[in-house]
Amino acid sequence: RNKHIDAAIQRVSGMQRYDGSFGLWSNQSDEKHWLTSYALEFLDTANQKGYGVPSSVLTAGYDRLEEYVKSMNPTYSERRYYSQEPEHYALAYRAYAAYLLAKKGRITLSDVRQVSKRYADKSHSGLPYAHLAAAFEALGDLNSAKGFWNKAIAYRDYKNRYLGDYGSRVRDITWVM
Repeated sequence: RNKHIDAAIQRVSGMQRYDGSFGLWSNQSDEKHWLTSYALEFLDTANQKGYGVPSSVLTAGYDRLEEYVKSMNPTYSERRYYSQEPEHYALAYRAYAAYLLAKKGRITLSDVRQVSKRYADKSHSGLPYAHLAAAFEALGDLNSAKGFWNKAIAYRDYKNRYLGDYGSRVRDITWVM
């Protein structure tokens, strides 16, 4: 088991790009915002469980997530990314990044509030609401957390469209629960 996890860590770490983000197929692939949070969450979890993850990979990844959250305007790579609901995508990857950063104490309550204020009405899934709720919770704003948990749990307007966040109704509802 350990050799498989070590191989996965090596493979995923090798997909980190020069700017701390992750590509889908290699470190030469285009930046994938949502996937960057996903890859970083895996690597950080492995690191917390005692597996060898280079600290430079984690640091560069978290630095990139901070850029995601603090940039309220679409980035160049975001504008190039395909989604049928680009504002949902902007919320989805920023909310996921905010959640991970909040768990590490690398973000302020003000940063999370800015993301929620700018994008929260753009969601086409319950998952970004859950990520915002968890971020607010980690930072001690339980009132905002409760409001976003309620939105996440109540969300039912799932439609078949590509949102750019690798999601499905089953994945999103499962994560929320």
